[in-house]
Amino acid sequence: MKSLLIISILLFISFNVFSQDSLNSKGPLNSQRTENRINDLKQLEVKFNEAKSIKDLDTQVFTLINIIGSKYDEFGDYLGAYRDALYLENLINEHPNLESAKKVGPRLNMFLGCLLRDQLRLEESIPYFEKSIKLAEQNEDDLFYFWSNLHMAEVLGRIDQKERALRIFRKFEKEAINENDTLKLTRVYEILTWYYYHGEQHDSTLIYAKKSLYDKAPKNQLAHRLSRISESYILLNKEWDSAIFYAQKSLEIADTFELKQQQLLAHSNLSTAYGKLGNYKEAYYHFKKFYELEQAQRSYDNAIQIGQINIKQEQEKALFQEALSNQKISNQRMTIWIALGVLLIFVIGIIYISNRIKFIKHQNKIIEEEKKKVEQSERYKEQFLANMSHEVRTPMHAISGMINTLKRQTHPTDQDPYLEAMKISADNLLVLLNDVLDMSKIESGNLDIVQINMNAIEIVKQVVNIYKNKAEEKGLLLKIDIAEDFPKTIIGDPGRLNQILMNLVSNAIKFTEKGHVKIELSHSQDKIKFAVKDTGMGIPSDQQKAVFESFKQGKNVSKGFYGGTGLGLTITKQLIHLQGGAIWLESEVDKGSIFYFELPLIVGDKTQESQPTLDESELKVLGVELKGLRILIAEDNEFNIMVVKDDLNWYIPDIDISIADNGKLAVEMYQKDTFDLILMDVQMPEMNGYEATSKIREIESSSKKDKTIPIIAMTASLLKDQIDKCYAVGMNAYIPKPYKPDELVSTIFNIVRNTAS
Repeated sequence: MKSLLIISILLFISFNVFSQDSLNSKGPLNSQRTENRINDLKQLEVKFNEAKSIKDLDTQVFTLINIIGSKYDEFGDYLGAYRDALYLENLINEHPNLESAKKVGPRLNMFLGCLLRDQLRLEESIPYFEKSIKLAEQNEDDLFYFWSNLHMAEVLGRIDQKERALRIFRKFEKEAINENDTLKLTRVYEILTWYYYHGEQHDSTLIYAKKSLYDKAPKNQLAHRLSRISESYILLNKEWDSAIFYAQKSLEIADTFELKQQQLLAHSNLSTAYGKLGNYKEAYYHFKKFYELEQAQRSYDNAIQIGQINIKQEQEKALFQEALSNQKISNQRMTIWIALGVLLIFVIGIIYISNRIKFIKHQNKIIEEEKKKVEQSERYKEQFLANMSHEVRTPMHAISGMINTLKRQTHPTDQDPYLEAMKISADNLLVLLNDVLDMSKIESGNLDIVQINMNAIEIVKQVVNIYKNKAEEKGLLLKIDIAEDFPKTIIGDPGRLNQILMNLVSNAIKFTEKGHVKIELSHSQDKIKFAVKDTGMGIPSDQQKAVFESFKQGKNVSKGFYGGTGLGLTITKQLIHLQGGAIWLESEVDKGSIFYFELPLIVGDKTQESQPTLDESELKVLGVELKGLRILIAEDNEFNIMVVKDDLNWYIPDIDISIADNGKLAVEMYQKDTFDLILMDVQMPEMNGYEATSKIREIESSSKKDKTIPIIAMTASLLKDQIDKCYAVGMNAYIPKPYKPDELVSTIFNIVRNTAS
């Protein structure tokens, strides 16, 4: 038994040595072509990035279409080609009048059609082929008109539109014959080969594959056509020598020109054909070559499957049949072959496990890279929102502030409707901006919910006062129904409750043409319940779930009868859920809607109830107490300076205001003069507000001053991390832009009073 094992091992080693010698005897592949192709692709990518950096759109378009062609045709990098094609499609859609866009249009749409076809998204590929054909006709581009028609015909055949497909094939076949264009004719037959191949008509596949042979065809096409002939013989289960002959011809061309996809096909066909003939050494050699190439393209599962089919199953079957037909084979020889088979399977298993481990490690690396890309995308999104918040809020602050100034100054009464319309429009724009920012904060988990004492009844009354005039303009009655035992003071977030109620009441008024809108307040043992009822148009039952989704509105809204972003109810639902509550809807078409929401009930301390918004007269009283205040305003926007100066002069008598149009000047003026307070913009030239504040705090620390000067940020940037940064550098408070007058005056009053005490 021991000698039997030694003989088995020696036979196995000699078998592997022979196989390795066979591999080596074939000679190394010429890698210079591949290296040249890679270098060419790298140069194209460098050229594209340079064009992108200087915004040379035409060069970007022409270079990127060549990159896509290289990845698709030469490297088989379909994923990379698809990503680049989608990018180029978006670029052309953004700049449709580019001359380069018109020239590459047929080729790009053909690539997109082919890439979708290769993903088996056959129906989706058809419009791209049709668009390519249309553009090629306009450009008189015969080449892509021809190819796009053929590719589309092949896809049509696969989705059972065979008559239409064959009409296209016969049309171009006839044209090629009439023009005596052999190259064109063989191209028609090449795609017809694919047509019959996918239809599993292997006899027709073989016929047209042979018809497609043409020595002047591009080498990658010729190698592929030879492989298709070889595969057809294999699928027909006949003429294995012919299958080997055509596969060898294909491999010679593929090796010469380093055509990776064709090398794979040729080795696969040769491995199968030799296995059928019982030549397992050659079968194993070509399987191993196939496997090595497959490894290079990270397709481990296919390689193992082919290895198992072409080596293990065929060999075991052949051994079994040989054992049955040849009774003279000794038991010892049979045992050796069985041992060899077991050892071979064992080695393949080891290779499989090893490569699976490599594959998993590679996949983990890809996942990690994708994770980094997502995190980077989130950072870009946050930066965009921060910039948008600042850039939009800054002019909004000037517009809103100047409208307030015009309204309180003496003016003709016939201008009141215009000023009111401007005020409402500005407020609506601010609501839209707040909706977008709130959605972003909710998605990123950065929306804070505060828990303080609040008077929910007063908040409801404030909302009613805000919308009272709007309701009266439409002839609607706006009512409140509050349970007698409803608690006066509860714990919650007054700002978010106000936002929820304003969204619901605004919607109710918007979609109600006659009747009333009513707000009801009640409570149970552990919950407070709100209901906003209207007698409006109602919502069909099949649309009721959709109203809480982002950018979704009812049919009438989507037709343009009403305005809105479609974010209000989505944000409302999110805000309620963040507070541990729930919202639901009852509605009937033409009879109105009821929006219910519940929040947890926590009774608060009435003595610590949050303060309501101050009215004009109360702000004037606070302003008198700030009389003679000396303020330094650090702000670079002249319109914002006009607004702040006008508001401060209006509310605070004898105020002394100084202006610094950048952070550096603000620090210098602070050192030279004495101020009671600094209003500090965050984004300024030369030195921003964060840096200026840090510098002032450093000066105070080094000079050991008893009191530090209060610094209030006036910022249009309202993302949490930016507000936190204001406090981190030493600011005492912040006022958002655009601000309400009571936010400006009450914040200054509280800061000055706390500093004085």
